[in-house]
Amino acid sequence: MGTTIDPNFSKYHVIDINDPIYQSLRNTDAKYKLNYLSIPITLKISVPLNKYSLYAKGGGYVSYLLYGKSYEKTKTYNYTRNLNFEEEQIKRLDLGIIFGMGVTRELGPGFLFLDARYMLGLSDLNNSSNIYSVPFGIQKVHNRGLFLNAGYMFRLGKAK
Repeated sequence: MGTTIDPNFSKYHVIDINDPIYQSLRNTDAKYKLNYLSIPITLKISVPLNKYSLYAKGGGYVSYLLYGKSYEKTKTYNYTRNLNFEEEQIKRLDLGIIFGMGVTRELGPGFLFLDARYMLGLSDLNNSSNIYSVPFGIQKVHNRGLFLNAGYMFRLGKAK
């Protein structure tokens, strides 16, 4: 999961656009990689079609931020650092919704499956109310993720 952060410098009330600090920030490409432990809770509705089965699912998830890194790149340097969540004012708990669909096909003793789902974070991960705070300012920051899964499921018991 992740988000795209687009610094909106019009909110910063810059007095001198030629200021070297402003120019260095403006020309910096920053990315944040955040690693979560997520627990999804979904309801799945299936429609059997001969050896195939189509399904839709929906529900929610709870995620906890375990680890994060910042990658900053300019014309003159690359910089990587571990994030300090209190210092960066990033909330660690995220709640959101999940919806998706997929298909399964009986194959041998199990099922072949193809699945797609989208997770949309409802929690604002930015804990700052300061317009000048790094990295987010006062922007709302939400997780989102698109997941594609393909695999094979084995039957563990007898089919009825």
